[in-house]
Amino acid sequence: MDHDDGSEYSPALEEFLAPQTQTLGETIARVYFSRPLPALYSRAWLLTLLACAEGFGLTPIPGSLVHGIGLLADGLAEVYEVPSPDRAVLKSDRLPFFPSLQWDLDRLLVQGLLESWTVDGESEGLQTVYACTAEGLLMANLLDGSPLLRRARPFLKEVIAALAGSRELDAQAIAAGDSTFAAPARIGSVLDFGEWDDPQFHNYALRTTEAFEKANTRGLAFGPRDRVHLYTKYLVHVGRGAA
Repeated sequence: MDHDDGSEYSPALEEFLAPQTQTLGETIARVYFSRPLPALYSRAWLLTLLACAEGFGLTPIPGSLVHGIGLLADGLAEVYEVPSPDRAVLKSDRLPFFPSLQWDLDRLLVQGLLESWTVDGESEGLQTVYACTAEGLLMANLLDGSPLLRRARPFLKEVIAALAGSRELDAQAIAAGDSTFAAPARIGSVLDFGEWDDPQFHNYALRTTEAFEKANTRGLAFGPRDRVHLYTKYLVHVGRGAA
């Protein structure tokens, strides 16, 4: 990314690990940093997710799908017993949207770790797509030095692998089939699947994968990876009207 004076901007690791917050409104900042996990974790989680997508050739990714993948990753994190940065999502009549994810997405752009441009999505019209820069990929590798990210990376990679194996999945299909997001609720309400409420009861995506496991009456090998991949296949079937 270039500054107005033409000089090239390359974020230092220290800047990424200690993000500036003075541009945030006081209320937003208070909510953002009152979460149990540090702000760094949510941004690093998102960068890692997009770096994994780069590795599977899924970039550039439309912004709507970034939120859709975020919903999948946050909802299924309990399967791998890793902490997710967002455990609540705003209910809409069409697509999932995480205000904090969008903030992190914009901040990663400002830091030069992501790049974006506008494309004609045909039936979807003009849409913004995202991809990692070379600096972003390097930063994602450096983040393996964090125990939290080192623990989360195998799970995030598996989510992207499952998505890559189900090319029919777009933001609309994820929204229509996800057990949490598709649950009956008032438009504009917050769907809490673990932020304050017990995820064992309110994370319906997690409960769906548990139902898969319980249905395995033949005792076949069925681990966390199988639950994640089967869930994405389930979403495809829902999208086809077969579930």
